[in-house]
Amino acid sequence: MSPEILSIIGILLGLAVLVIFALKGVSLYVLAPLAALVVAIFSGGNILTAMTDTYMTGFANFMKNYFLMFALSSIFAKIMGDSGAAKVIALKVAALVKKAPPKYQRLLAVLSVGIMTAVLTVGGINLYCCVFVLVSIGKDLFEEFDLPWHLYMTSSLGSGSFTMTMIPGTPAIQNLIPVDVLGTQATAAPVLGTISTLICIVLSVVYVKYALTKCDKRNEHFLPTGSRIQASSPAEGASTEVPKINLLVCLIPSIALLIALNGLKLNAVVALVVAVIVALILFGKNLLDNKVNLSNCFAEGIKNAIMTLLNVCVIVGFGSVVSSTAGYTAIMASLDKIPGPPIFQLFIAVNVAAGVAGSASAALGIGMTMFADKFLAMGLSPDIIHRISVMSSGGLDSLPHSSGTASALGVAQLTHKEGYMHVFWLNTVIPMIVTAIACVLASMGVC
Repeated sequence: MSPEILSIIGILLGLAVLVIFALKGVSLYVLAPLAALVVAIFSGGNILTAMTDTYMTGFANFMKNYFLMFALSSIFAKIMGDSGAAKVIALKVAALVKKAPPKYQRLLAVLSVGIMTAVLTVGGINLYCCVFVLVSIGKDLFEEFDLPWHLYMTSSLGSGSFTMTMIPGTPAIQNLIPVDVLGTQATAAPVLGTISTLICIVLSVVYVKYALTKCDKRNEHFLPTGSRIQASSPAEGASTEVPKINLLVCLIPSIALLIALNGLKLNAVVALVVAVIVALILFGKNLLDNKVNLSNCFAEGIKNAIMTLLNVCVIVGFGSVVSSTAGYTAIMASLDKIPGPPIFQLFIAVNVAAGVAGSASAALGIGMTMFADKFLAMGLSPDIIHRISVMSSGGLDSLPHSSGTASALGVAQLTHKEGYMHVFWLNTVIPMIVTAIACVLASMGVC
Protein backbone atom coordinates (compact mmCIF):
# COMPACT_ATOMS: atom_id res chain seq x y z
CA MET A 1 0.00 0.00 0.00
CA SER A 2 1.38 3.39 -0.99
CA PRO A 3 2.40 5.94 1.68
CA GLU A 4 -0.26 8.34 0.36
CA ILE A 5 -3.07 5.79 0.81
CA LEU A 6 -1.87 4.93 4.32
CA SER A 7 -1.73 8.62 5.16
CA ILE A 8 -5.27 9.18 3.85
CA ILE A 9 -6.49 6.25 5.98
CA GLY A 10 -4.79 7.88 8.96
CA ILE A 11 -6.49 11.22 8.26
CA LEU A 12 -9.90 9.55 8.02
CA LEU A 13 -9.29 7.56 11.21
CA GLY A 14 -8.08 10.68 13.02
CA LEU A 15 -11.17 12.60 11.95
CA ALA A 16 -13.37 9.66 13.00
CA VAL A 17 -11.77 9.57 16.45
CA LEU A 18 -12.26 13.31 16.83
CA VAL A 19 -15.85 13.43 15.58
CA ILE A 20 -17.25 10.29 17.21
CA PHE A 21 -15.80 10.78 20.66
CA ALA A 22 -16.37 14.55 20.71
CA LEU A 23 -20.06 13.84 20.15
CA LYS A 24 -19.92 11.39 23.06
CA GLY A 25 -18.70 14.18 25.32
CA VAL A 26 -14.97 13.35 25.53
CA SER A 27 -12.78 16.43 26.09
CA LEU A 28 -11.08 18.02 23.08
CA TYR A 29 -7.95 18.36 25.21
CA VAL A 30 -7.65 14.57 25.03
CA LEU A 31 -9.13 13.94 21.60
CA ALA A 32 -7.29 16.45 19.42
CA PRO A 33 -3.73 15.33 20.33
CA LEU A 34 -4.84 11.68 20.15
CA ALA A 35 -6.36 12.20 16.69
CA ALA A 36 -3.18 14.00 15.58
CA LEU A 37 -1.13 11.06 16.87
CA VAL A 38 -3.23 8.63 14.81
CA VAL A 39 -2.64 10.75 11.69
CA ALA A 40 1.10 10.97 12.39
CA ILE A 41 1.47 7.21 12.93
CA PHE A 42 -0.24 6.33 9.64
CA SER A 43 1.62 9.03 7.72
CA GLY A 44 4.98 7.42 8.36
CA GLY A 45 7.00 10.46 9.37
CA ASN A 46 8.78 11.20 12.62
CA ILE A 47 6.01 10.93 15.20
CA LEU A 48 7.90 12.93 17.83
CA THR A 49 8.50 15.76 15.36
CA ALA A 50 4.85 15.68 14.29
CA MET A 51 3.67 16.14 17.88
CA THR A 52 6.34 18.37 19.40
CA ASP A 53 7.01 20.52 16.34
CA THR A 54 4.17 20.46 13.80
CA TYR A 55 1.32 20.09 16.31
CA MET A 56 2.72 22.52 18.85
CA THR A 57 3.69 25.09 16.20
CA GLY A 58 0.10 25.21 14.96
CA PHE A 59 -1.12 25.36 18.56
CA ALA A 60 1.29 28.14 19.56
CA ASN A 61 0.81 30.22 16.41
CA PHE A 62 -2.94 30.38 16.90
CA MET A 63 -2.46 31.30 20.56
CA LYS A 64 0.01 34.04 19.59
CA ASN A 65 -2.18 35.44 16.81
CA TYR A 66 -5.49 35.44 18.67
CA PHE A 67 -4.82 35.66 22.42
CA LEU A 68 -5.26 39.43 22.70
CA MET A 69 -8.41 39.41 20.57
CA PHE A 70 -9.96 36.59 22.61
CA ALA A 71 -8.93 38.17 25.93
CA LEU A 72 -10.26 41.63 25.07
CA SER A 73 -13.48 40.18 23.62
CA SER A 74 -14.03 38.18 26.78
CA ILE A 75 -13.27 41.16 29.05
CA PHE A 76 -15.73 43.24 27.03
CA ALA A 77 -18.39 40.54 27.43
CA LYS A 78 -17.65 40.27 31.16
CA ILE A 79 -18.07 44.04 31.66
CA MET A 80 -21.35 43.97 29.73
CA GLY A 81 -22.54 41.08 31.87
CA ASP A 82 -21.39 42.21 35.31
CA SER A 83 -22.56 45.80 34.82
CA GLY A 84 -26.05 44.62 33.93
CA ALA A 85 -25.93 46.16 30.44
CA ALA A 86 -26.34 42.76 28.80
CA LYS A 87 -29.36 42.05 31.01
CA VAL A 88 -30.95 45.38 30.02
CA ILE A 89 -30.53 44.54 26.32
CA ALA A 90 -31.85 41.01 26.89
CA LEU A 91 -34.90 42.26 28.79
CA LYS A 92 -35.66 44.87 26.12
CA VAL A 93 -35.48 42.15 23.48
CA ALA A 94 -37.67 39.96 25.71
CA ALA A 95 -40.19 42.79 26.04
CA LEU A 96 -40.39 43.07 22.25
CA VAL A 97 -40.77 39.31 21.93
CA LYS A 98 -43.60 39.33 24.48
CA LYS A 99 -45.59 41.66 22.24
CA ALA A 100 -45.90 38.80 19.75
CA PRO A 101 -48.69 36.20 20.07
CA PRO A 102 -47.82 33.78 22.94
CA LYS A 103 -47.34 30.77 20.67
CA TYR A 104 -44.50 32.56 18.82
CA GLN A 105 -42.70 34.13 21.78
CA ARG A 106 -40.26 31.33 22.62
CA LEU A 107 -39.37 30.84 18.95
CA LEU A 108 -38.72 34.56 18.51
CA ALA A 109 -36.61 34.58 21.67
CA VAL A 110 -34.38 31.84 20.26
CA LEU A 111 -34.20 33.47 16.83
CA SER A 112 -33.43 36.92 18.26
CA VAL A 113 -29.88 35.93 19.24
CA GLY A 114 -29.27 34.61 15.73
CA ILE A 115 -30.61 37.87 14.32
CA MET A 116 -28.27 39.91 16.56
CA THR A 117 -25.38 37.68 15.46
CA ALA A 118 -26.28 38.26 11.82
CA VAL A 119 -26.37 42.03 12.31
CA LEU A 120 -22.91 42.01 13.91
CA THR A 121 -21.31 39.74 11.31
CA VAL A 122 -22.81 41.68 8.40
CA GLY A 123 -21.44 44.74 10.18
CA GLY A 124 -17.98 43.22 9.86
CA ILE A 125 -17.37 41.99 13.39
CA ASN A 126 -15.20 38.87 13.49
CA LEU A 127 -16.95 35.63 14.49
CA TYR A 128 -14.60 35.17 17.45
CA CYS A 129 -15.62 38.61 18.75
CA CYS A 130 -19.33 37.99 18.14
CA VAL A 131 -19.54 34.88 20.28
CA PHE A 132 -18.12 36.74 23.28
CA VAL A 133 -20.15 39.91 22.72
CA LEU A 134 -23.51 38.12 22.61
CA VAL A 135 -23.17 35.28 25.09
CA SER A 136 -24.12 37.39 28.13
CA ILE A 137 -27.17 38.79 26.34
CA GLY A 138 -28.17 35.32 25.17
CA LYS A 139 -27.74 33.84 28.64
CA ASP A 140 -30.04 36.41 30.24
CA LEU A 141 -32.61 36.10 27.45
CA PHE A 142 -32.69 32.30 27.59
CA GLU A 143 -33.05 32.39 31.38
CA GLU A 144 -35.94 34.85 31.06
CA PHE A 145 -37.86 32.43 28.81
CA ASP A 146 -36.47 29.27 30.49
CA LEU A 147 -35.17 28.04 27.13
CA PRO A 148 -32.78 25.05 26.99
CA TRP A 149 -29.32 26.61 26.89
CA HIS A 150 -28.06 24.22 24.21
CA LEU A 151 -30.46 25.97 21.80
CA TYR A 152 -28.17 29.00 22.10
CA MET A 153 -26.03 27.29 19.47
CA THR A 154 -28.79 27.96 16.94
CA SER A 155 -27.41 31.52 16.96
CA SER A 156 -24.84 30.09 14.53
CA LEU A 157 -27.47 30.62 11.83
CA GLY A 158 -26.39 34.27 11.91
CA SER A 159 -22.66 33.67 11.71
CA GLY A 160 -21.61 30.60 9.75
CA SER A 161 -24.05 30.52 6.86
CA PHE A 162 -25.74 33.26 4.82
CA THR A 163 -23.94 36.23 6.41
CA MET A 164 -20.57 34.60 5.77
CA THR A 165 -20.97 33.33 2.22
CA MET A 166 -24.27 34.26 0.55
CA ILE A 167 -25.24 37.89 1.09
CA PRO A 168 -23.81 39.94 -1.82
CA GLY A 169 -21.27 42.39 -0.44
CA THR A 170 -20.83 40.74 2.95
CA PRO A 171 -17.52 41.88 4.51
CA ALA A 172 -16.66 38.35 5.69
CA ILE A 173 -13.09 37.40 4.80
CA GLN A 174 -14.40 34.36 2.91
CA ASN A 175 -16.26 36.65 0.50
CA LEU A 176 -13.16 38.77 -0.08
CA ILE A 177 -10.60 36.02 -0.80
CA PRO A 178 -11.73 35.42 -4.44
CA VAL A 179 -11.78 39.14 -5.31
CA ASP A 180 -8.07 39.52 -6.08
CA VAL A 181 -7.79 36.15 -7.84
CA LEU A 182 -10.87 36.46 -10.05
CA GLY A 183 -11.09 40.24 -10.40
CA THR A 184 -14.66 40.16 -9.09
CA GLN A 185 -16.48 42.37 -6.60
CA ALA A 186 -17.74 41.39 -3.15
CA THR A 187 -21.24 41.66 -4.66
CA ALA A 188 -20.52 38.94 -7.26
CA ALA A 189 -23.62 37.11 -8.57
CA PRO A 190 -26.06 39.32 -6.62
CA VAL A 191 -29.29 37.62 -7.76
CA LEU A 192 -27.94 34.15 -7.01
CA GLY A 193 -26.62 35.31 -3.64
CA THR A 194 -29.88 36.99 -2.68
CA ILE A 195 -32.02 33.97 -3.62
CA SER A 196 -29.65 31.69 -1.70
CA THR A 197 -29.81 33.97 1.34
CA LEU A 198 -33.61 33.88 1.41
CA ILE A 199 -33.75 30.08 1.03
CA CYS A 200 -31.14 29.67 3.77
CA ILE A 201 -33.05 31.93 6.18
CA VAL A 202 -36.32 30.04 5.59
CA LEU A 203 -34.72 26.61 6.09
CA SER A 204 -32.87 27.84 9.19
CA VAL A 205 -36.07 29.14 10.79
CA VAL A 206 -37.79 25.83 10.01
CA TYR A 207 -34.96 23.96 11.73
CA VAL A 208 -35.01 26.21 14.81
CA LYS A 209 -38.79 25.75 15.08
CA TYR A 210 -38.33 21.97 14.83
CA ALA A 211 -35.56 21.94 17.47
CA LEU A 212 -37.59 24.08 19.89
CA THR A 213 -40.71 21.95 19.44
CA LYS A 214 -38.64 18.84 20.15
CA CYS A 215 -37.27 20.42 23.35
CA ASP A 216 -40.76 21.48 24.48
CA LYS A 217 -42.06 17.94 24.00
CA ARG A 218 -39.22 16.72 26.23
CA ASN A 219 -40.07 19.41 28.79
CA GLU A 220 -36.51 20.79 28.68
CA HIS A 221 -35.49 23.91 30.60
CA PHE A 222 -32.54 26.32 30.80
CA LEU A 223 -30.89 23.86 33.16
CA PRO A 224 -29.04 21.51 33.11
CA THR A 225 -27.16 22.54 29.93
CA GLY A 226 -27.05 26.12 31.23
CA SER A 227 -25.54 25.20 34.60
CA ARG A 228 -21.94 26.06 33.69
CA ILE A 229 -22.73 29.41 32.05
CA GLN A 230 -25.04 30.27 34.96
CA ALA A 231 -22.34 29.50 37.52
CA SER A 232 -19.79 31.72 35.75
CA SER A 233 -21.96 34.88 35.78
CA PRO A 234 -22.49 37.33 37.37
CA ALA A 235 -19.28 37.98 39.29
CA GLU A 236 -19.16 36.75 42.85
CA GLY A 237 -20.90 39.23 45.15
CA ALA A 238 -22.46 41.17 42.27
CA SER A 239 -26.02 42.43 42.52
CA THR A 240 -28.60 40.56 40.44
CA GLU A 241 -30.94 43.56 40.22
CA VAL A 242 -31.56 45.07 36.80
CA PRO A 243 -29.76 48.43 36.60
CA LYS A 244 -31.57 51.51 35.37
CA ILE A 245 -29.53 52.05 32.21
CA ASN A 246 -31.00 53.44 29.02
CA LEU A 247 -31.06 50.88 26.20
CA LEU A 248 -29.22 53.21 23.82
CA VAL A 249 -26.43 53.65 26.38
CA CYS A 250 -26.17 49.85 26.66
CA LEU A 251 -25.72 49.62 22.90
CA ILE A 252 -23.05 52.34 22.64
CA PRO A 253 -20.02 50.07 23.35
CA SER A 254 -21.09 47.64 20.59
CA ILE A 255 -21.75 50.55 18.25
CA ALA A 256 -18.30 51.93 19.11
CA LEU A 257 -16.81 48.55 18.21
CA LEU A 258 -18.60 48.56 14.85
CA ILE A 259 -17.44 52.10 14.08
CA ALA A 260 -13.86 51.39 15.14
CA LEU A 261 -13.69 48.26 12.98
CA ASN A 262 -15.59 49.37 9.90
CA GLY A 263 -15.65 53.15 9.97
CA LEU A 264 -12.14 53.85 11.21
CA LYS A 265 -10.73 50.55 9.88
CA LEU A 266 -8.80 49.95 13.10
CA ASN A 267 -7.06 46.69 13.88
CA ALA A 268 -9.43 44.29 15.70
CA VAL A 269 -7.35 44.40 18.89
CA VAL A 270 -7.28 48.22 18.91
CA ALA A 271 -11.02 48.34 18.19
CA LEU A 272 -11.69 46.02 21.13
CA VAL A 273 -9.56 48.21 23.41
CA VAL A 274 -11.74 51.15 22.35
CA ALA A 275 -14.90 49.14 23.11
CA VAL A 276 -13.60 48.08 26.54
CA ILE A 277 -12.66 51.68 27.44
CA VAL A 278 -16.07 52.96 26.31
CA ALA A 279 -17.80 50.24 28.33
CA LEU A 280 -15.76 51.09 31.43
CA ILE A 281 -16.53 54.80 31.09
CA LEU A 282 -20.25 54.17 30.67
CA PHE A 283 -20.69 51.33 33.14
CA GLY A 284 -17.92 51.88 35.70
CA LYS A 285 -20.39 53.25 38.24
CA ASN A 286 -22.72 50.30 37.66
CA LEU A 287 -19.86 47.89 38.27
CA LEU A 288 -19.14 49.62 41.58
CA ASP A 289 -22.82 49.71 42.50
CA ASN A 290 -23.03 45.98 41.73
CA LYS A 291 -20.04 45.40 44.06
CA VAL A 292 -17.92 44.03 41.22
CA ASN A 293 -14.18 43.84 41.84
CA LEU A 294 -12.75 45.24 38.59
CA SER A 295 -9.53 43.23 38.91
CA ASN A 296 -11.52 40.03 39.33
CA CYS A 297 -13.76 41.02 36.42
CA PHE A 298 -10.72 41.32 34.13
CA ALA A 299 -9.15 38.14 35.52
CA GLU A 300 -12.34 36.14 34.98
CA GLY A 301 -12.64 37.52 31.46
CA ILE A 302 -9.09 36.46 30.63
CA LYS A 303 -9.62 33.07 32.25
CA ASN A 304 -12.73 32.48 30.13
CA ALA A 305 -10.80 33.53 27.03
CA ILE A 306 -7.94 31.15 27.78
CA MET A 307 -10.27 28.19 28.28
CA THR A 308 -12.00 28.93 24.98
CA LEU A 309 -8.72 29.57 23.18
CA LEU A 310 -7.25 26.28 24.40
CA ASN A 311 -10.24 24.46 22.91
CA VAL A 312 -9.48 26.08 19.57
CA CYS A 313 -5.69 25.67 19.73
CA VAL A 314 -5.82 21.91 20.27
CA ILE A 315 -7.99 21.64 17.14
CA VAL A 316 -5.70 23.92 15.11
CA GLY A 317 -2.74 21.75 16.13
CA PHE A 318 -4.56 18.71 14.75
CA GLY A 319 -5.17 20.57 11.50
CA SER A 320 -1.47 21.45 11.27
CA VAL A 321 -0.50 17.78 11.51
CA VAL A 322 -3.08 16.81 8.87
CA SER A 323 -1.94 19.51 6.44
CA SER A 324 1.69 18.37 6.74
CA THR A 325 1.00 14.81 5.53
CA ALA A 326 1.36 13.15 2.15
CA GLY A 327 -2.29 12.11 2.37
CA TYR A 328 -3.43 15.71 2.62
CA THR A 329 -1.34 16.65 -0.42
CA ALA A 330 -2.78 13.69 -2.35
CA ILE A 331 -6.36 14.65 -1.44
CA MET A 332 -5.83 18.24 -2.54
CA ALA A 333 -4.18 17.13 -5.79
CA SER A 334 -7.07 14.78 -6.59
CA LEU A 335 -9.73 17.46 -6.27
CA ASP A 336 -9.25 18.70 -9.84
CA LYS A 337 -10.08 15.19 -11.13
CA ILE A 338 -13.66 15.15 -9.84
CA PRO A 339 -16.10 14.08 -12.61
CA GLY A 340 -19.37 15.78 -13.54
CA PRO A 341 -20.50 19.26 -14.67
CA PRO A 342 -17.92 21.97 -13.86
CA ILE A 343 -20.12 23.82 -11.38
CA PHE A 344 -20.72 20.66 -9.34
CA GLN A 345 -17.01 19.81 -9.51
CA LEU A 346 -16.38 23.20 -7.92
CA PHE A 347 -19.03 22.57 -5.25
CA ILE A 348 -17.55 19.19 -4.29
CA ALA A 349 -13.89 20.24 -4.48
CA VAL A 350 -14.21 23.27 -2.19
CA ASN A 351 -16.39 21.36 0.28
CA VAL A 352 -13.87 18.53 0.53
CA ALA A 353 -11.06 21.04 1.04
CA ALA A 354 -13.11 22.75 3.78
CA GLY A 355 -13.84 19.44 5.48
CA VAL A 356 -10.25 18.27 5.54
CA ALA A 357 -8.85 21.66 6.56
CA GLY A 358 -11.68 22.45 9.00
CA SER A 359 -11.68 26.00 7.68
CA ALA A 360 -13.67 27.93 5.07
CA SER A 361 -10.82 30.41 4.55
CA ALA A 362 -8.27 27.63 4.04
CA ALA A 363 -10.61 25.90 1.58
CA LEU A 364 -10.93 29.09 -0.46
CA GLY A 365 -7.18 29.64 -0.39
CA ILE A 366 -6.75 26.14 -1.79
CA GLY A 367 -9.63 26.52 -4.24
CA MET A 368 -8.52 29.83 -5.69
CA THR A 369 -4.93 28.62 -6.06
CA MET A 370 -5.70 25.21 -7.56
CA PHE A 371 -9.02 25.52 -9.37
CA ALA A 372 -9.74 29.10 -10.47
CA ASP A 373 -7.91 28.94 -13.81
CA LYS A 374 -9.31 25.49 -14.55
CA PHE A 375 -12.94 26.51 -14.10
CA LEU A 376 -12.45 29.78 -15.97
CA ALA A 377 -11.08 27.75 -18.88
CA MET A 378 -14.13 25.47 -18.68
CA GLY A 379 -16.40 28.45 -19.32
CA LEU A 380 -17.71 29.36 -15.87
CA SER A 381 -18.02 33.10 -15.31
CA PRO A 382 -15.80 34.68 -12.63
CA ASP A 383 -18.88 35.83 -10.70
CA ILE A 384 -20.34 32.32 -10.59
CA ILE A 385 -16.99 30.82 -9.54
CA HIS A 386 -16.76 33.47 -6.82
CA ARG A 387 -20.22 32.92 -5.36
CA ILE A 388 -20.35 29.12 -5.64
CA SER A 389 -16.84 28.63 -4.25
CA VAL A 390 -17.52 30.98 -1.31
CA MET A 391 -20.84 29.27 -0.56
CA SER A 392 -19.23 25.83 -0.87
CA SER A 393 -16.56 26.79 1.65
CA GLY A 394 -19.32 27.26 4.25
CA GLY A 395 -20.45 23.63 4.26
CA LEU A 396 -18.05 21.01 5.60
CA ASP A 397 -15.97 23.71 7.30
CA SER A 398 -18.20 23.35 10.39
CA LEU A 399 -17.48 19.72 11.24
CA PRO A 400 -16.54 19.01 14.89
CA HIS A 401 -12.83 19.69 14.25
CA SER A 402 -13.53 23.25 13.07
CA SER A 403 -11.85 25.94 15.18
CA GLY A 404 -14.89 28.20 14.84
CA THR A 405 -17.18 25.46 16.15
CA ALA A 406 -14.86 24.76 19.07
CA SER A 407 -14.71 28.48 19.88
CA ALA A 408 -18.49 28.98 19.85
CA LEU A 409 -19.11 25.92 22.02
CA GLY A 410 -16.33 26.93 24.39
CA VAL A 411 -17.69 30.44 24.93
CA ALA A 412 -21.18 29.05 25.55
CA GLN A 413 -19.65 26.48 27.93
CA LEU A 414 -21.31 23.63 26.08
CA THR A 415 -19.82 20.32 24.96
CA HIS A 416 -20.01 18.97 21.43
CA LYS A 417 -22.47 16.39 22.74
CA GLU A 418 -24.77 19.12 24.07
CA GLY A 419 -24.67 21.73 21.34
CA TYR A 420 -22.95 20.59 18.15
CA MET A 421 -26.02 19.12 16.43
CA HIS A 422 -27.51 22.59 15.96
CA VAL A 423 -24.27 23.80 14.35
CA PHE A 424 -24.23 20.75 12.10
CA TRP A 425 -27.71 21.42 10.73
CA LEU A 426 -27.46 25.21 10.49
CA ASN A 427 -23.85 25.57 9.33
CA THR A 428 -23.29 22.35 7.37
CA VAL A 429 -26.43 20.59 6.15
CA ILE A 430 -28.56 23.63 5.26
CA PRO A 431 -25.73 25.62 3.59
CA MET A 432 -24.83 22.55 1.50
CA ILE A 433 -28.46 22.09 0.43
CA VAL A 434 -28.71 25.77 -0.48
CA THR A 435 -25.41 25.67 -2.39
CA ALA A 436 -26.57 22.62 -4.35
CA ILE A 437 -29.74 24.54 -5.28
CA ALA A 438 -27.58 27.54 -6.24
CA CYS A 439 -25.52 25.30 -8.53
CA VAL A 440 -28.70 24.24 -10.34
CA LEU A 441 -29.87 27.86 -10.63
CA ALA A 442 -26.45 28.99 -11.86
CA SER A 443 -26.43 26.26 -14.51
CA MET A 444 -29.79 27.70 -15.68
CA GLY A 445 -28.22 31.13 -16.10
CA VAL A 446 -29.14 32.80 -12.80
CA CYS A 447 -26.38 35.17 -11.75
